[in-house]
Amino acid sequence: MNEREVSWLRRLRDLSHLLASQHDVNLLLPMILDSAIELTEAERGFLVQVHPGPGDRTKIKVEVARGFAKESLSGAAGKVSRTVVERVLERQRGVVTTSEEDRDIRNVSSVQARRVLSIVSVPMLLRGKTVGVLYLDHRFNSEAFTEQDLPILAAFADQAAVAMETAGFAAAQRAGEIRLDETRRELEALRRRAPDPSDEILVLPEHAP
Repeated sequence: MNEREVSWLRRLRDLSHLLASQHDVNLLLPMILDSAIELTEAERGFLVQVHPGPGDRTKIKVEVARGFAKESLSGAAGKVSRTVVERVLERQRGVVTTSEEDRDIRNVSSVQARRVLSIVSVPMLLRGKTVGVLYLDHRFNSEAFTEQDLPILAAFADQAAVAMETAGFAAAQRAGEIRLDETRRELEALRRRAPDPSDEILVLPEHAP
């Protein structure tokens, strides 16, 4: 194991502990992306969540991005990044442009993605199901990511997927507690509005003449 891998493993451990302590989804997703950029020293990145769609189809949505303008992830400018995400979803494994198998992406990206030189992307797997994708790139270093980086980045992505599920459970629990409190308040309001049987007026029958 080389020095880079040892450093990554140490940072992976620290970042995983950090993610496990955050149960707010709105704060967790940016934290995941920022941690991945920190871990890989990427220049830019975005996180995609996979949502179930009608039938067997799935919907993907960019939840948070760093270094990208919104318009750069749509239209022709976003063709390469979408191609990478689709390849990761199809294969359910990581993609890195320094590998022979994925080198074609870099050749396309140099023309269509404004000189992106290095790309790495991994699925966020939870019990064998892809719940998200991490995409990271670099426009100035063609060797920013290597095949040896994939296992550690994949392990981080899987830890992040678990953290996302935990945060989702916590959010659902909080929502349930809020709904329960609202129901209790509504019942209490109804109880206060209902007439008290003890306040009923007793009407005596009239005496016959």
